[in-house]
Amino acid sequence: MNEAREKSEARLIFSGAAVRSRVARSLAWLLLGLALPTNVHSAAAQSTMGAAVRLQAGIEKEDVDGDLPSAMEIYQKIAADASAPRDVRARALLRLGGCDEKLGRQARQLYEQILHDYADQPAAVQARKRLALLKQQEHPAPPATMSLHEIEWSKLGSFSETDTDGDHAVFWASDNLYYGDLAGHSKRLILSTKHFGWIPSHDFNWVALNLLATQDRAHTLAIIKTDGTGYREIMHDDNTNSIFHENVSFHMSWSWDNRFLALADFSLRTSIAGQLWVVSVANGERRIVADMEGDRIRKAVFSPDGQYLAFVTYPRDMVSHQTSRVYIVPVRGGQPQLVYESTPWVVGSSFLCLMDWTADGRYLALNDVRYGKPGLYVLPVQSGKPAGGPEFVRFGEFHEGYTTRSGALVYSEIGSAPANSKTFITAIGADGRPQGWRRLTLDSDRKPSVSFSPDGGWVAYTGREADLNRRNLRLLNLSTGQERILFHSDYASLNCKYSSLHPIIFCMIEREKGLSELISVDADSGASEHIASFQGSRFIVLPVLDDRTFYFTESAWTLDVSAPPLVRWDRITQQETILVPGFNERGYVSPSMDARWVIRQVGGVVSVRPLDDGEWRILASNAERNMVPITTTDGEWGLYLARDSSGRPVLDRVPVSGGQSEHWAELPLDGLDPSMLTLSPDGKQLLFETSANRMYTLWALTNYVPPPK
Repeated sequence: MNEAREKSEARLIFSGAAVRSRVARSLAWLLLGLALPTNVHSAAAQSTMGAAVRLQAGIEKEDVDGDLPSAMEIYQKIAADASAPRDVRARALLRLGGCDEKLGRQARQLYEQILHDYADQPAAVQARKRLALLKQQEHPAPPATMSLHEIEWSKLGSFSETDTDGDHAVFWASDNLYYGDLAGHSKRLILSTKHFGWIPSHDFNWVALNLLATQDRAHTLAIIKTDGTGYREIMHDDNTNSIFHENVSFHMSWSWDNRFLALADFSLRTSIAGQLWVVSVANGERRIVADMEGDRIRKAVFSPDGQYLAFVTYPRDMVSHQTSRVYIVPVRGGQPQLVYESTPWVVGSSFLCLMDWTADGRYLALNDVRYGKPGLYVLPVQSGKPAGGPEFVRFGEFHEGYTTRSGALVYSEIGSAPANSKTFITAIGADGRPQGWRRLTLDSDRKPSVSFSPDGGWVAYTGREADLNRRNLRLLNLSTGQERILFHSDYASLNCKYSSLHPIIFCMIEREKGLSELISVDADSGASEHIASFQGSRFIVLPVLDDRTFYFTESAWTLDVSAPPLVRWDRITQQETILVPGFNERGYVSPSMDARWVIRQVGGVVSVRPLDDGEWRILASNAERNMVPITTTDGEWGLYLARDSSGRPVLDRVPVSGGQSEHWAELPLDGLDPSMLTLSPDGKQLLFETSANRMYTLWALTNYVPPPK
C-alpha cells in the first residue's frame, strides 16, 4: 500500500511539475509583454510576439511531446506568414528541416531556401552546416572495419535472414524443421509437420511456431526447443465467428530475453487488422500495444532492453500514401510515435524500410532509396524517440534484415542470383500428351509473362533492360530463335498477353500512385495505343479471346485478401464484372481457355463451376498448392500440379465433366519450383515456367554501427 501511495504521489509531483513548467513559460511571455513600452503594442509588435509564441509552441510539440506532425504544421504556417519577423520565419524553416530529417525525408531544399532568403539570419549558419553534413553523407567513406560475407543456404534447405546467426541455422527441408550448423556437419530434427511458419529466438534455444489451420487443427501459436523437446501451445484462434484458414500469416518476433513474443496482424480479419500484440511466453497472456486503423503492421521488433517495440506499417489501399512508416511504442503502454517515413515506393526501393534495432539499442537499421540508390541507414534513437536524422552506412539491395546477438546484420538480397526462372516448351502429340521438353532461352530476370501468338509460331515475353526500373516486350520466333524487342516500358511492372485472333499484344503497365494502364502493341510495327486506365494493380490472366473481353486479377495484398478476385472487363461497354470474389484462403482461380468454366485450387482441392455463376464441383483433391490450375483449350480437361508415388512433382489431368484423374506429364524441374502453365491457342504446345529455389542471397554485415559519439 505504501509503495502504491508513493508511486501515486510521484505521479502527482511529476504532473504538477509539468504544469508549473508550462505556466512559468506562459507567465514569462506575459511579463515580457507587460514590460514593453506602450507604443510597441502595435499590430507589428503583436505579430512578432504571436509568431514567437507559436514557434515556442511548435518546439514544445516537437521536443516535449514528440508530436512531429503537429510541430511541422506550426512551423509551416509560421514560414508562410509574411507578417512574421524574418528571424522567426528562418528559425521555423530550420526546425521544419530538422523534423524532415528525423522522419528520413530530404531537407536540402529547406536549408537552401534559408540560405537564399535569410542569409543574414543566425539560422543560415546552422542551415549551411546541415547542408555540408548532408553532402558528406551522400559520399561517405565506410568504416575500415566493416566486413561483408555471403551465407550459403541452399545446400541445407530453406531459411531466411531471421533463421541464422552466420554459424548455425533453423531450416526447413523435406517437410521437416531442423537446427544445425551451416557447414552441414550436424543437424537435429525439431519438428515434422506441414503448413506452418517459424522464427527462432535470438539465442537459438527456442522456436516460435505459427501452426496454420488445417482440417485437424485450429490456428495455433506454439513454442518448441531447438532440440525438439519442450513443445507447448501458447494460444489458439479464439474467435468463433471467423474461420482461420491455412493461409493466415502474421509477423512474429522474440524479445531478447525470450519472455515475450510480438505478433503483428495475427489475423487477416478486417476487424483486428493493424494491431500489434505482446504475448507472454509463460502463460499466453496477451495485450494490444498498438492499433493502427487503416494500415497494416508488417513487422515489429523488440529493442534489446525490452522497453520498446519498433514496427513498420504500409497502407491497405495504396492511395492514401505510398510509403512505409516506422513507429516506436513503449512495451508497457503508450502512444506510438512516428520516427521515420520511407521515400515513396519506386521500382528498386524497399517495400518496407524497417530492418531491426542494432544490438546496442542506439539505432534502428533502415533500408531506403536516398540519393538515388537503395542503401542501409541507421536512425539514432534515445528513450524511444529519434535523436537525429538517418545516417548513411552503405549502398546495396537490403531487402530484409535482422540483428544477431553478436551485433551482425543478416540480410537478404532479392533477385541477385542469376537465372532465377526457366521456361520450357513441349509439343502435344496425337495421343494428347506432351512429347518431351526443351528449354527456351529468355533474356528475363523475373517471371517473363510468356504468351503464344495466334498461330503458335512466336512467343511474347517481358524482358529486362540495363535500367532495372524499366522492362521491355520481346518476341521470340520458336522455329528460328530470332528475337527482337518490340516495345520499351518506362516501368518495371509489365504484364502482356497475345490476342488469340490477331498479331496484337495487350499489356498492362503499372504506373505511379497505384494506376495501371492497358495498352495494345502491334506485333509487326511495335506501335502502341492506349486503351484504358485502372485503379490498383491489374494483371491479364488469359490470352485475349476476342480482343474485347479481358480477364484480370489484382494484387492480393492491396485488397486485404490472399486470393484476389477474378474480374471480367468489356472493352466496348467499359463494364466490369466480378466473376469470383477475393477470399482469404491460399488458392488460385483461372477462367477456362474456352471461357465456359472457372477452375480453382484451394487447399489442394481442384474444383470447377460455370464461368458466370453456379456451385463449385470438386474434380480432384491431390493437388499441390503452389501453381495455378488451367484447362485445355477445348475446356474438356483440367491440368494441375500433383506428385507421383515417389514424391516427384508431375502434371495431372482430370475430366472437367468429372471422373478419375491421371498422371499426364513429367516436369523438368531440376530443383526448381513450378510456376505457370500456358497453352497455345490451338492446344498443340505447352509452356511451363519455373522459378528458382535460389531467388535470394543472404549476407552478414559486421561492424557497421557508428561508434558512440
